[in-house]
Amino acid sequence: MCNLSKGVEEKGIQKGIEKGIEQGIEKGILLSIRNLMETMGWSVEQAMESLKIPEEEKTKYSDEILYLIFDYPHKHYTFKYFEV
Repeated sequence: MCNLSKGVEEKGIQKGIEKGIEQGIEKGILLSIRNLMETMGWSVEQAMESLKIPEEEKTKYSDEILYLIFDYPHKHYTFKYFEV
């Protein structure tokens, strides 16, 4: 393999690793939000506040937590956890 191809391959691998780490962190935060909602009976806003989620990221996590909650195998969550 030539040096250019190897460099491109290594850059691609590095980007993939970084993206995987980023996705893992986001999933961990989402699971933490869900767990606080479940165990403490908190709203999504309360859970995010306790985790010190930055204001600019709260909308993203609010949107994603809906998918996680309603796609969760037990499907026992209701809208009572959300201040609507």
